[in-house]
Amino acid sequence: MGVFLGNDLNTGIVISELKVIIAPGVLNYDFAELFCAKRGIVMSHKIVRINPGANYTSTTVNFDRSILQIQAMLEKHKCSRIAIQKDMRGDLPTVTLLFEKDGIPYIIEFPIIYEKRKNTPDKLRMDVSGRIIHDRIKALLIEVELNILDFSQGMMAFLAISDKTGRPQSLQDFVLDNKGKITPGSFDIVYQLPPGRS
Repeated sequence: MGVFLGNDLNTGIVISELKVIIAPGVLNYDFAELFCAKRGIVMSHKIVRINPGANYTSTTVNFDRSILQIQAMLEKHKCSRIAIQKDMRGDLPTVTLLFEKDGIPYIIEFPIIYEKRKNTPDKLRMDVSGRIIHDRIKALLIEVELNILDFSQGMMAFLAISDKTGRPQSLQDFVLDNKGKITPGSFDIVYQLPPGRS
């Protein structure tokens, strides 16, 4: 179950303080999702709960090191105006990476990842978030380096476009938010198999 963070446009409530609104010391993900949806909240960072032992939970690389490595990869590909926006206050930290290449803006919003715990509060795992985004960017840039894709093709999911409020959002989030409004194409898949042997 995921939930997005942002600002409530109707009441001005900052959703990074949602934990206090729900109940002291408790973050109820289902309630948070309903709270956001009913109040016209600007969608932003996704909250994800993972099970202990899930992929990346054994990482020893901290979040800040992942950010530096991502920045170095982008600099290697001659990206400019690289900016990291961090708000690490409270239990709902948000981190956004913005950069440009050839005048085209890109945005990456790091998911807020919690590892489930049985008898204690869920553990914030931004180190996991950092490694997931690091490895995704690295894989895409390998395709760029091998000339399978050009940079804009490789980073297309992160292309920054304006949402209906004028706030930048990634192309992948725009498509997800509007998938019911986007007319799907139609095509038939025809397998071109060689004739069988008799």
